Amino acid sequence: MAVTTTLNAHGGSHMNRYAEGVKDVAWENEKGRYVIRNVPFRVYEEYTNEPVYSSDVTLKLLLLKELMEENEIPNEVDFMKAKELSLE
Repeated sequence: MAVTTTLNAHGGSHMNRYAEGVKDVAWENEKGRYVIRNVPFRVYEEYTNEPVYSSDVTLKLLLLKELMEENEIPNEVDFMKAKELSLE
């Protein structure tokens, strides 16, 4: 369990407890089954027990999803390796 301190709206600090991890994101459609492995996420204790993805991770997931469904990249990729790819 990691603990970070951030500034609140009044300039003071508050504790924000969260757990970090990685998980696989998988889905199926009429074209096949797709898997993105090792996707980083956080679970914030005070909000929910559901995984939360950063905006950066979410954008990369959407790009990978589109490329996978268009057969531009394999149906199974590792997020940690794919984030280093240059897609020019």
